[in-house]
Amino acid sequence: MVQVLVMATQEDDEVVLQDAWIEFNEIAEIEPKFFQKQFKEIFMSTCHIVSKSDFTNPQIRQQPIEFYVTVIERIPSIVKKSNTDLLKNLIELVFKLMIDIDEDIEDSWCRPKEGFKDADEGEDGEDNVNFGKGCVDKIVSAVGDELCLPLLSVIVSNVLENNSDWRYKNAGLMAFS
Repeated sequence: MVQVLVMATQEDDEVVLQDAWIEFNEIAEIEPKFFQKQFKEIFMSTCHIVSKSDFTNPQIRQQPIEFYVTVIERIPSIVKKSNTDLLKNLIELVFKLMIDIDEDIEDSWCRPKEGFKDADEGEDGEDNVNFGKGCVDKIVSAVGDELCLPLLSVIVSNVLENNSDWRYKNAGLMAFS
C-alpha cells in the first residue's frame, strides 16, 4: 500500500496520491492498529510529501500529517516509548507546513479594524497555519504534556529565534494559541 503513495509521488499523479491518502486516513480512523507495525516505515517513506510544494491541490500536503496524527491519537503508545524521535520529526514537519505560507502580507492584515476576529477565511496559507495548530493540539492531547512540551519548547524556541522571516514567529506563537 505504501508503494502506491511512493509511486504516485514520484510520478506526480495527484489524483492517485490524494485518493490513496483518503483511504489511508479512513483506515486509520476505523482500524489504526492496521498500521501499527509499519508506522515508522510509513512515516519515513512518506514524510517528504509534506515538503513538496508544487502540488496543484495544496491540501495533499496536509493529508500525510492528518494520517500520522490520526494514528497517534488512537495509539499514542506508538510514539511514547521508543519513537520520541519520530514524534519530534512529526512536530517539526507540522511547523514546516505552518511556516510555508505566503511571505507577502497585505497592509490590511497588519492593521486590522477594531473588533476584528479572524474567521478562517480558507486561504491556503491560513489553512496551513490553522491545520498545524489543530495538529499540535491533537498530538499534545493524545501523547500528553510531559512528552510533548519539552519537544515543543525546543522547536518553538528555534522558530522564534528567526528574526529574518515573520512566518517563523507566527508559527511559534500560533502553536501555543
